Amino acid sequence: MTKKRSVAIICEDEQLLLQIRKIINEYMLLSTGEYLIKDYITISDALGRNSQIDLVICDITKMNRSDVLCLTINTAEYSCINKILYLTEDASLIDMTLNNNKYIAVRLDDFVKNVFEMLDSIFEIDEAVIKFKKYDEQMYIKVSDIYYIKGCGNYISVRGRDKIFIVSGNIGVWNKKIKNSNMVRVHKSYIVNKIYAKMKTSDEIVIDEICEVIPIGRKYKYD
Repeated sequence: MTKKRSVAIICEDEQLLLQIRKIINEYMLLSTGEYLIKDYITISDALGRNSQIDLVICDITKMNRSDVLCLTINTAEYSCINKILYLTEDASLIDMTLNNNKYIAVRLDDFVKNVFEMLDSIFEIDEAVIKFKKYDEQMYIKVSDIYYIKGCGNYISVRGRDKIFIVSGNIGVWNKKIKNSNMVRVHKSYIVNKIYAKMKTSDEIVIDEICEVIPIGRKYKYD
């Protein structure tokens, strides 16, 4: 039975709490494993209700340096907390956690932009996720859920397991963006996931699961 990862959110600002929850829920949908997420008023409150917490996400945007230092000292002795992630707007507070493996302090904006990379690192998950924008909305898809990517001029078609995304972009840029050994460029217009691809002929690849044939460009035959 897979152990659930426990996440406690400490945030008094209701609007910010909803934003954090939305971000974490998006992460959970695409990440491996199970998560137990709860909101608390204080870290002490969270500790009183949990024997072990994998991650505490704590809003410190309204705290001064001495308050944060006091909080850090008071929670350092809690072995039942693996990691504490401070969300702040004060760059000087980030320096306080540089030499402590238990604490991470990041700007709130950076957390929103890089949540997948940060949480994957904290939970030690090796699951590649691509993020992109569609109509100004941030979208995410796991590399393992992509069959292929097709370039169509100034647009990209991402053929996923459950849906197709059409977004603006250039396939050359996407080829550099996807740093994953399973995604291979086979044509000037196609990047395929070799997990699902099978050679049909020397000029074609077939994606069995969706019964689609992808051409192999002469330039890419021997790569």
